[in-house]
Amino acid sequence: MKIDARYHTFLMAFNELGLKVFNPRWSVGTGAEISDLLLSFNVQVRTQSKQQRIEVTDQGDLKVWINAAPVEGKANVALREFLAEKLGLASSMVQVTRGESCKNKQITAHYCFSKRKDLQYYLEKLQQLGPQQ
Repeated sequence: MKIDARYHTFLMAFNELGLKVFNPRWSVGTGAEISDLLLSFNVQVRTQSKQQRIEVTDQGDLKVWINAAPVEGKANVALREFLAEKLGLASSMVQVTRGESCKNKQITAHYCFSKRKDLQYYLEKLQQLGPQQ
């Protein structure tokens, strides 16, 4: 199956940030273009923070500080919402796939390419995660 250049461009953008992604999965729409892309990455969560922020660690993980307390899943909801906002996704497109009750989690982000949210839109969101944060 021939994969369009968006897939490679998108993965390179994550690589340039220093973020390790694994287990990429995609589906192909009409014209052999990728319509959906799922990427997983590791996140280290710090709860009950005064400010919410995000950075990429030297190990290639995301480190995220969120305001919510780790009580009754509130921190996971806050994490999903914060990551979704930063990645340009709906919160339903960000899932905690491993480590729901731990500080170290695996997150899967589901990207849907469309005319409204195309590759350029998602690349701009990724660039905002860079060192200036």
